[in-house]
Amino acid sequence: MWIKQDGSIQTQGAQAVNPLPIALPEGVTAVASERDGCYGYDFNDGRLGKLGRVTFLPLGDNQLDFQWEVATSEDASHDAEVKALFEPIAQRAIAAWQSALKQKAGN
Repeated sequence: MWIKQDGSIQTQGAQAVNPLPIALPEGVTAVASERDGCYGYDFNDGRLGKLGRVTFLPLGDNQLDFQWEVATSEDASHDAEVKALFEPIAQRAIAAWQSALKQKAGN
């Protein structure tokens, strides 16, 4: 399940055709994947490694909620750096997806 830029929800082939709705900082990548029956994006950084995940949670017909989680390790200072980088990325991406869904609902 993926959100296209026009707010429509797509369930097939979306990994190849649905880019992120935001630009990522240099060195940060995102890979679409399915985990536990829910689709989302896993974010990584070339220097810090795994940053976290944004998951799309179905709420019913054409409705989604979003959950984001920061990757953690046993190094508190590393975790703080990861969170400082990933939190605004996750929040911007979710805001863009929510905006697209609201626009679609208004049409």
